[in-house]
Amino acid sequence: MGIKRYLLILFFTAVFLYTWAASVVLQTFIVHPDILGFPENEIKTVLFLFIGYLLSVLAGLIISILFNKKTYIRLFSFLLFLLLFSFIGGKSYFG
Repeated sequence: MGIKRYLLILFFTAVFLYTWAASVVLQTFIVHPDILGFPENEIKTVLFLFIGYLLSVLAGLIISILFNKKTYIRLFSFLLFLLLFSFIGGKSYFG
């Protein structure tokens, strides 16, 4: 398998993990918030999903930089900025 196929798999894995984490966050805290209970399991799930997302994005970015794949450098940089903007949005929403 070529390096482009590995980068494509990492890209789709990162997109899948981000979508999954975003849906858990939206479902837990915005659509059906439980004011009296502390959703510990959902918080752990979101933490592990974002850690997996961060690792897959950083691995893809490092590999694309090492093999000088300009398109994937832009894609993984966008995904990294998406994570930063998600954290900023979450911080501004939750205080």
